[in-house]
Amino acid sequence: MSLISNRLKILLGAEADDGWIDFMDAVHLDLPFLFKAGRPTSKEIEDSEIGAAGHKSWSSYIEKELKWKGSQWRAWMRAFKLVLEHPYLKSQGLTASAINTMNNKSDDFPSTAQKFNEIKADETRNVEKKRLESLAQTRRYLEAVTLERDALKSQVSAFNQSPWFKKMLFTFDLT
Repeated sequence: MSLISNRLKILLGAEADDGWIDFMDAVHLDLPFLFKAGRPTSKEIEDSEIGAAGHKSWSSYIEKELKWKGSQWRAWMRAFKLVLEHPYLKSQGLTASAINTMNNKSDDFPSTAQKFNEIKADETRNVEKKRLESLAQTRRYLEAVTLERDALKSQVSAFNQSPWFKKMLFTFDLT
């Protein structure tokens, strides 16, 4: 295994939080043609670490050499392109998923850390508001059910105390 493959495997193992950015930085440095539009040429693959490791494609290299999934690479690539456009993201300690989620939710990706954090804070407030509304609705439902149960208990108690019911019990006493 080459130094590049070994380094990529080590970086891939440190993906928690923003460790994925170190991996992507290394790929960007060692295999820059992967970041160009379109598929890499056969010559680029052959002349790179990918070809040297005996692979004909980046996806084959990912799956067989790095023991990783192409779908994860594509998700990281989408997020990393945003990191390249918005360098402040490197210092935010964000996962690729958090960056992609923000991108999917907004038409215009936040241009500063402050705007990013404001949007996240608004989302957190909205989630908390919905949670509290749901909790209040559940409480109202439980109160209504409790009142209904108590009303039914009263009706059963009144029925049990009625002379007619007592007479029926006496009539059908099987003891």
